[in-house]
Amino acid sequence: EDPQWLPDHDDSKRPEFPNKTKYYLTLIGFALGNGNFWRIPSGNFLIQYCLCMFVFGLPTLYLEMTIGQMAQVSVGRAFGIYVPILQGVGWAICFLSFARSANYNLLNAYSLHYAVDSLLGVNKFDSCKHEWNSK
Repeated sequence: EDPQWLPDHDDSKRPEFPNKTKYYLTLIGFALGNGNFWRIPSGNFLIQYCLCMFVFGLPTLYLEMTIGQMAQVSVGRAFGIYVPILQGVGWAICFLSFARSANYNLLNAYSLHYAVDSLLGVNKFDSCKHEWNSK
């Protein structure tokens, strides 16, 4: 018999990754993010970043994956199932994920804008002929 804290779920087929390589590459992509490497000031920081990623980031990622697979509910409810006082942690993860995605979408938009401009040959920094600084 299933314990009480496990949710009832149907036997419908859930989507899965086709192979483990795609699964691990997706995890690495989520762990590293797209904005971490353009802000790195030097190679020395890269060593510290990788050390912290392996010591703190990957165990936390593994913890969240395990809780998500066992509970099979949203992250807001998953922490509340195991330890009810930690339900706020799950909702904080949702909020921080939303805030992070809003910030990175802006950075991606700037990168895409400048990439398209450079491919089209548009260089906005050739001159200072703007209406506010020209006579």
